[in-house]
Amino acid sequence: MAPEGFSLSRLKTDLSQGSTVAISSALNFLADMISEARDMPSLINSLAENSLMLLSARPASGLLFNALRSLLLKTLELMRSNSPYEDLKKSLLEEIRNLVKLYKDALRSIGVIGAKRLEDGDVVLTGTYSSTVFSILRQVAKEGKRLTVYVTESRPGSEGFKLAKDLSKMGFNVVLFVDSAVRYFMKDVDKVLLGAEAIAANGAVVSKIGTSLIALAAHEARVRVFVATSIYKSNPRTMLGELITLEEVPESQILSDRELKELGVRARCPLFEVIPPEYIDALITERGLLAPQAVPLLMRNLYGWPPEAIDLEELIDKLRGSVKR
Repeated sequence: MAPEGFSLSRLKTDLSQGSTVAISSALNFLADMISEARDMPSLINSLAENSLMLLSARPASGLLFNALRSLLLKTLELMRSNSPYEDLKKSLLEEIRNLVKLYKDALRSIGVIGAKRLEDGDVVLTGTYSSTVFSILRQVAKEGKRLTVYVTESRPGSEGFKLAKDLSKMGFNVVLFVDSAVRYFMKDVDKVLLGAEAIAANGAVVSKIGTSLIALAAHEARVRVFVATSIYKSNPRTMLGELITLEEVPESQILSDRELKELGVRARCPLFEVIPPEYIDALITERGLLAPQAVPLLMRNLYGWPPEAIDLEELIDKLRGSVKR
């Protein structure tokens, strides 16, 4: 059984729960699939098929890619050591629990570190529903700091409405406005706080569509931009020049079939975009504040050089080959 509330369509298009929470839910879904496997071949097939299925649903996610990479590497290691089937199964479930805990601990640390960057009385602007941004603002509320938080509606999906509601319940003075008014309100803002879907090797960040415009407007107005993100959202494939897939959601997210037919147009609805590193003042991570220029060094420390095992399809082929032997 999949975790309650989990679905591939929600993983792909619903950003109202934040990337870290969504990926943890996907890992728990994978744990259920592993638990149901009856023998080694079915376990490997389930792991392979579901890993590819999850990644195809959220290809931009650095966190999901790294979680699947860690899990596949762990599986390959256990198989090469000839671990008994039941022991391998228990080890994989433990690995998933450890990954989920790692991400939860990272959220907590980012919240504490990020809260130090916000001062009582600040006007903070944010967009979309980010787990890391929410962790920071929740910590700020615990510390009793008073903020005014400007929140964009964040179409498509309009998850800014949910974020605004949750922040208002926490006692913040919240102002919700349409995405196109970002530049208009930037003159009132002290700091911009954004989340991330992935980090590229050049220090650029992938985030919800609209966040690049927020960062651009802030850069123009000389307002500091902080991106709250775990280091495990860094994508090692970008170290070799590969591009991150930026998916689009169906036209129905913005126009009905009837409206499309009446207008006689084609609609496009991108979900993510890239924030250039020159628009980012610092990344707020579980290891402290990092300048975008420090990302290449961070990724070399995390993945080595050249980075190893960054092709999930290749790892899956090795796993399936091990079963056949």
